[in-house]
Amino acid sequence: MIDNNNHQVVFSTTLFIDDNTDCIIDIPLLGVTRRFIFRFVDGANRDLEARLEGQVCLLNFTGWKSNSCTDRRHPLPIAQATPPEIRPHFDVVHQYFPGRNLVHFFISLGD
Repeated sequence: MIDNNNHQVVFSTTLFIDDNTDCIIDIPLLGVTRRFIFRFVDGANRDLEARLEGQVCLLNFTGWKSNSCTDRRHPLPIAQATPPEIRPHFDVVHQYFPGRNLVHFFISLGD
């Protein structure tokens, strides 16, 4: 599979993430298993935080209203310690009902 920037997608998944609960996935990338941690922080802005284990927050996704069901496309910035050849992204984020969030997450290889 190829992403919209013509990079090869090496991992893709759909996650259900409950409010205020860590969703942890381990992904083998380029010979190293990396742990990604996702969390929706319940509140007026519906903040989505994503990070690699042991690193600062990669993304703080704000402006998400609790009663919305809107497609959002947003790249996940790469932390300084992340190899430049790995490009994690959020493809689409939905909330289907209060307290449960559906996140389409994929990783593509860089140039």
